Amino acid sequence: MSSRERPDWIGFVLAVAIAGAAGTFLHGTGLDSRMSYGMSAMVTLSLLAVGRLIARWNRVRSGTEGPSTGEVAAQRLAELEQRVTELEAAQTRMAELEERVDFAERLLVQQTPAQVQPGRPAR
Repeated sequence: MSSRERPDWIGFVLAVAIAGAAGTFLHGTGLDSRMSYGMSAMVTLSLLAVGRLIARWNRVRSGTEGPSTGEVAAQRLAELEQRVTELEAAQTRMAELEERVDFAERLLVQQTPAQVQPGRPAR
């Protein structure tokens, strides 16, 4: 596993270790203990933030970064709009087909002479 593929927990452990070392160093310089712990926490958060930025930059550079939430939403919206357009076209076509069937039925009724079946009177 290369250094670029390290799990995030290794970066977290390294950040905490470096922050602990920084806290020990700051405590040894004679600063107030609350101030040294506060600075140690700031170092930890800064290291974690930088680690996250580097990991994201590596994913983007390698092409493994997927689409953002906004891109996914826009893509889904476009797909839904396309489906609605297709459904509207299908409804229009269905209405046209119904009109044709009605027309064909009217033509058949007009062209066919009244057939008298045995046992039934003609109308």
